[in-house]
Amino acid sequence: MAGKSKFIMVCVRSLVSGHPRTAIRPRNAEKLELLRYDPKIQDMAIYVEDKKINSCKY
Repeated sequence: MAGKSKFIMVCVRSLVSGHPRTAIRPRNAEKLELLRYDPKIQDMAIYVEDKKINSCKY
């Protein structure tokens, strides 16, 4: 039986416009908060982790 993967793919959403983006983080890390470009408002925005999408094996 295989063990759990070390990374997970998560959906992060912009706090300003709700624009979704995907990111990969370690399974044992805290929830993501990123500062990335938001194409809907055409400026930098804070993205916070919304939900887990799937596991990633690297």
